[in-house]
Amino acid sequence: MRHITKRPEPTCLSTWRAAGATFDDVDGPCKQDMRVHLAQEQGYLCCYCMERVEADDAHMKIEHWAPQHGPSGQPALALRWTNLLGACLGNQGAPPGRQHCDTRKRDQRITVSPLDQGCTSKIRYRATGEVDSDHAEIRKDLNEVLNLNAEHLRKAREATLAAFVKAMGKKHPGVWSKKQMDTELAELLRPASNGRLPPFVQVVVEFLRKRQARAA
Repeated sequence: MRHITKRPEPTCLSTWRAAGATFDDVDGPCKQDMRVHLAQEQGYLCCYCMERVEADDAHMKIEHWAPQHGPSGQPALALRWTNLLGACLGNQGAPPGRQHCDTRKRDQRITVSPLDQGCTSKIRYRATGEVDSDHAEIRKDLNEVLNLNAEHLRKAREATLAAFVKAMGKKHPGVWSKKQMDTELAELLRPASNGRLPPFVQVVVEFLRKRQARAA
């Protein structure tokens, strides 16, 4: 999970909201416009696991951080841009133990939000690919509600970090300087010309920030 800064909402969304519509009322073209906006503001990464997403309904779901339905449902927020995120399909159709992100979350409310400025300071990534938190409620969100330690996600994060360390070692043999790490961080956080960030980018960002802190 990484911090997401919201951009202006699609014009069609405010039009539907002004008409008193529900999320189910919104037509296909507007939902597709929403997917495009969400993908662009998230660097084409899932809001939770940071896998690659594309701006179509075959690869991305429109996620309500505060659910529409269920015991903690907040239907009044169903068309609020600040409550909408783009999520991967999360192994939709697989057994519940293999599902993750919005597909696993369903109508549950979670504590941590990628829209919170300080969300990344509450989450830790280990070299083994595991994601964890010192906060019990957030740890429950990560493990039980979102299932972000599903084995294929853990392995993908581990492989992403290992590949970065290997490439960095070839580029900068020996001890990495602060300037070198600053340069790498800036490149990681800068979307490519097509607007995309690297999958699982926050794993590498947090690794570099920890290295910088130890070197300070």
